[in-house]
Amino acid sequence: MKFSEKEHAAVLIAYYEGFIKALGEESGRAAFLLAERQYGERRGRRMAQRALRDGFPLDFTSYFAYGELITTPGGYEGSYEASEGLVHEVQHKCPWASAFREQGGMECAKLYCSEIDAAVVRGFNCLLDYRYGGNMHEQGCCVFDFRSPELDGDSLGSGARRAPEGHVNKYDMTWHTADVYQIVKKDCENLCPKAADAVREVLRNRLGDEAFEFLEKLSEEDHDSIDLTC
Repeated sequence: MKFSEKEHAAVLIAYYEGFIKALGEESGRAAFLLAERQYGERRGRRMAQRALRDGFPLDFTSYFAYGELITTPGGYEGSYEASEGLVHEVQHKCPWASAFREQGGMECAKLYCSEIDAAVVRGFNCLLDYRYGGNMHEQGCCVFDFRSPELDGDSLGSGARRAPEGHVNKYDMTWHTADVYQIVKKDCENLCPKAADAVREVLRNRLGDEAFEFLEKLSEEDHDSIDLTC
């Protein structure tokens, strides 16, 4: 069984709605952000540990080289402009945006997409100069600026910064869906235990029994180590 951005978004929507139902609008949104930030920062931390293991500095060149996501082919429409000290990214289409829209999760999408990239950068190196310019749910496109002295016109090629043979840097959306589920489920169990089972049942109904049980099993695996097999 394989998951895509659709199932990843389904997990986020279920817990976004669950937190708000259990805690109210303000506290529920804050709880969702807390879980989301932990997920993004853990992803960035794994990336940073791999870069350091391989002898590379924690700059944006390494950040681009060690990105973890294997996303749906053809799911993005956008551009990257690399120049001295800057990478400017604009995205007009994104597989998560489509998944959120199809599932009626636009309020979740606005909050998630406003924070996730910052959380990943922060987990990688909180001193990096990342600037968020908005997301497509609210202004039609996502805009990001990455500023670092070593960046130049070839920065997105990431030079020779690659993991040694035998190490895995990237994971598909099945793995990442389990990764985010592991964190948001635990936060829900900690913050609103009475609601945790109800949220899991909502997600079971949306995914189906087989997919939900598969997700539960995957979420029991180690998502902190950096030398995991794919």
